[in-house]
Amino acid sequence: MFNYKEFILSESVSFKKLPKKKGNKTDVYNVIKDDIIIGQVRWSSRVMGYAFQPTKDCDKQVKEFVKGLMSKRRKNKKGK
Repeated sequence: MFNYKEFILSESVSFKKLPKKKGNKTDVYNVIKDDIIIGQVRWSSRVMGYAFQPTKDCDKQVKEFVKGLMSKRRKNKKGK
């Protein structure tokens, strides 16, 4: 069972715009919490919009969280 409260971002999250690399059309932002970069907000062609991409060290935790949400949603849909 997931403890969803662990995944709530607090007010201590900040965003730092990075310099554009040559040829890039969109901006990239580091997402910083407690002076640690936890990921980036960057353009995603998959979603055709900006998306949060976690760093590799917390990527597994985020994927497990999303899997848990999807599993819970599927169970709730079957119960209706």
